[in-house]
Amino acid sequence: MHEKKRKSQVEKSFRGGDLLKVSLSIEAEKFADWMGLLRRVNDIITPLGIDQEKIYTTIIDSDHISMLRFIAEKNAFKKFNVVGSWELGIDTEEIQKMLTEKFQIKNIVGTLDIDFNDPELELTLKLPKQKTKRHFYFTDLSTIHDPEYYIIPDLLFTAKVILEASVFKSIVQDCYKVSDNFSLWIGKNIQKLCVTAHYEKSLSYLAEIQDIIEIESEGEAKGNYNLSFIVDILPYLHNQITIHLGVDICMRIDFTLWGAQCSYIIAPRVMRDQKNEIAREVIV
Repeated sequence: MHEKKRKSQVEKSFRGGDLLKVSLSIEAEKFADWMGLLRRVNDIITPLGIDQEKIYTTIIDSDHISMLRFIAEKNAFKKFNVVGSWELGIDTEEIQKMLTEKFQIKNIVGTLDIDFNDPELELTLKLPKQKTKRHFYFTDLSTIHDPEYYIIPDLLFTAKVILEASVFKSIVQDCYKVSDNFSLWIGKNIQKLCVTAHYEKSLSYLAEIQDIIEIESEGEAKGNYNLSFIVDILPYLHNQITIHLGVDICMRIDFTLWGAQCSYIIAPRVMRDQKNEIAREVIV
């Protein structure tokens, strides 16, 4: 009897069982979108923090132009069991490719179990109407890459605009057909957001956005930004977004993605000399 009990405990330990440090369950499409968003900023995430309330990270792109703060509270998951607090490293490109390209889970109602037992991350994909479980194992990259910690800068914003993501996406796509950059402007006590884009001296585009849910301005707000960094995140903007602007400083876009709270910051383009060469402002 005692021998049988000891054997059961050994088998449970081998599988992880009660010794698992992180055991999560989530819709596969939701997790794939999260990985896709993170991947647009940086492939390697070190560290991805996990505690008993949330998973979180703040990352920056390799050119130091854009930054993303990502927080997914435990209520965004089907199951969320975490013992202690952990930091691990993941390759978002490998995970997203595995889910969306190799198994094409987009628009498929599948479930993903996520288990971490140092130093290995295990993803178990369960598709509807199938008993087969697919297991994928990833090494914790924090053992290879040194962690990099970033803090969202404290910026002096003078205006805030809340609008539907579809309105913003439409304007950005229009601007991208004209130029590789666009400018935003809000005047004090003016209830509209003006957006301009220019192609050298031959073509200009102006949009006066008045389809606004809420706007607050303490003074003038303006800035010129590289469109490619905005276009990168457009597929992940849904419902309402909040744009924070100041005077020629970073722009911050707040939005939610499948319950995760996201803040995306992009540095402005800065004219440095008479040749109008662009120097991007480092935000950390």
